[in-house]
Amino acid sequence: MRCPSHRGRCVANHLARDFNASEPETKWITDIIEIATLEGKLYLCAVVDLYSKLGVGWSMHHRQDRHMVLRAVQMVL
Repeated sequence: MRCPSHRGRCVANHLARDFNASEPETKWITDIIEIATLEGKLYLCAVVDLYSKLGVGWSMHHRQDRHMVLRAVQMVL
């Protein structure tokens, strides 16, 4: 596993680009989108179950950070 030197930690690529799931709750992905509002930017982190292709968790915050991602995953758990 190769890490860019500017990152704090590396995360293993468990999916290895295999985005097919044969059972629910076995593979999740996350993504973050920036939303422009009249009051500034908001970031939305969504968790998607690759089996059903449905959003199963989410979190929104004015800062994009790991806590936002953790809150979205905790919603699923």
